Amino acid sequence: MTKIFQNTNPLNADLKNRVSWSLSKIFFKQSVKRLESNDIKNANLSIQKAIQMMEASNEFSENTKKNFPSIKPFKNKNKRDRNFKEINNQMCSIRGRIFLAEGEKKFHEAVFIEENFNMDLIYDALDAANMAGKAAFGFDLELEAITEAFIGKIHN
Repeated sequence: MTKIFQNTNPLNADLKNRVSWSLSKIFFKQSVKRLESNDIKNANLSIQKAIQMMEASNEFSENTKKNFPSIKPFKNKNKRDRNFKEINNQMCSIRGRIFLAEGEKKFHEAVFIEENFNMDLIYDALDAANMAGKAAFGFDLELEAITEAFIGKIHN
């Protein structure tokens, strides 16, 4: 990507920066909508794309400052840091939901599907629930509560 960038003029570099930034915002919003509709897998894909676009935007911004000092960068550092924080929060919430879904699946398999009671699956479900709680800690209070309730269900 840097080889392509080096051969561009300053206006193309600024345009790439702006497009990457806009795409990252679009993918982030798409991820939020998919997470709200409980489509965890696609929400995870969307947030990964948002991270890629944000990193590309930052790379273009840094290279623009270095190679073309006369051009003012598109976004200031504080706004970029805040957006990275929002994306990180969303990513932690998605990871927590993925872990919780794994735990619920293993618990259901241990209790309802296995002919013989499989304690290893119960421990795996408990571990997944703990990881979900740790991933959501400080970012998603609702997921923390759901996780704690699920851990209580396992212990009963």
